[in-house]
Amino acid sequence: MIDYYFDKKLEIKAQQTILKQNSIKLMRELKDMKKTNYFNNNNEVKYFISEERRQWINTLKNPENQFNLALTLNFNNSNYSNNFNLSLVQNKLNNWWKLYCSYHLGRDASRYKAMSYMGTIEHINSNLHAHLAIKHIKRNIDDEFIYDEEQRIDTLWKSVQQGGSAYLENIFDYKWYYYITKEAGFSERIVFSPK
Repeated sequence: MIDYYFDKKLEIKAQQTILKQNSIKLMRELKDMKKTNYFNNNNEVKYFISEERRQWINTLKNPENQFNLALTLNFNNSNYSNNFNLSLVQNKLNNWWKLYCSYHLGRDASRYKAMSYMGTIEHINSNLHAHLAIKHIKRNIDDEFIYDEEQRIDTLWKSVQQGGSAYLENIFDYKWYYYITKEAGFSERIVFSPK
């Protein structure tokens, strides 16, 4: 009888593993399709680049920053159109960031400097969301990590922003920096991780 339950448990575990692998594969295909919507087939960036924007992009691209994750946090059900307040949005991001750092680094806040982010707030009058470039402590990022981490981030973000959602990707190249700085006036809505 014990062998039967052990065999069933192994069978269920194998099915769960296959299901997760298929979900990861599907996630990668969907994310790759979404990326092609933002860039030309010849890999040129579609957006105009002012000198101010170029300076911010160069700051983001600086290898010393070690950004390796691209994250979009959607506020979804919140409409800040008539009373957008950057400090309110920054406070929400800071609260989420503290939860996220404590998950990976423990409760000792002095260790939080091992991870950081820099990003922009977009669509303040309609679909408010934040695009972040994150320096994560994990260096070898694969699709399974992205899959698990996106779910973790989504759960933590929803604890701060009810109805919010998260979209995570690894930073393959510089295009993410061009994308997050595309909206006019982006430099007035830049956000940083707390010090």
